[in-house]
Amino acid sequence: MTAIVLKVNGERVYESASGAAAYADRRRADKIDGDLKETISKLERRWKNKGLVSEKKRKSNALTVWYELGSELNRIGNQYRIFGTTDEPPFWRALYDIVPKTVQRKRMPKRSKEWRRNHFRLCALMAKRSFTEIKRVGAWSVWRDLFDNAKLFDDPRVFDWVAGKITKVSGGHKSIRPFIHAVRRRIKRLDTTILSDDELKEKLESIQL
Repeated sequence: MTAIVLKVNGERVYESASGAAAYADRRRADKIDGDLKETISKLERRWKNKGLVSEKKRKSNALTVWYELGSELNRIGNQYRIFGTTDEPPFWRALYDIVPKTVQRKRMPKRSKEWRRNHFRLCALMAKRSFTEIKRVGAWSVWRDLFDNAKLFDDPRVFDWVAGKITKVSGGHKSIRPFIHAVRRRIKRLDTTILSDDELKEKLESIQL
């Protein structure tokens, strides 16, 4: 079993699925922790220099900030082969101990405790796509609504369909929001991964934008 460094009641602990981390696992966890802190510190300095984040102001370009952070999290997660292992849930939680308040001002929301709904994981999923495609889908206000309906990310085909619809219309996030909610309600109790492409399309095409 391996481990991830977390802070619990202010104390540094090694979270492991086995309940106890061996010396080699702790060394690996320390390296992951160090790489995350160094990477995020460099990102923050760059964002400050570009005026994207500051101590007092809101982000001037949140979409760029979250996309670049997600890209780096994907790199680190792949480097240490974290994704798809028991290390993945604590990996996403650990970021709330590391990401500075200039970037993430609030404490971990309740929904982020469920790792599939974790904000940083969703940023990483977003960052698997090209930034050109991300901007076509919409500004951060649109992506924030998509993140609020994280069920859409469970099946890449669902998100591809939603993104395709959104990019073909003009209008702000307020006009798109009812459509996003309608899709979420349509698939809320469905395991779409067991549906064929045609079956999934049939269920989605009834939703109007």
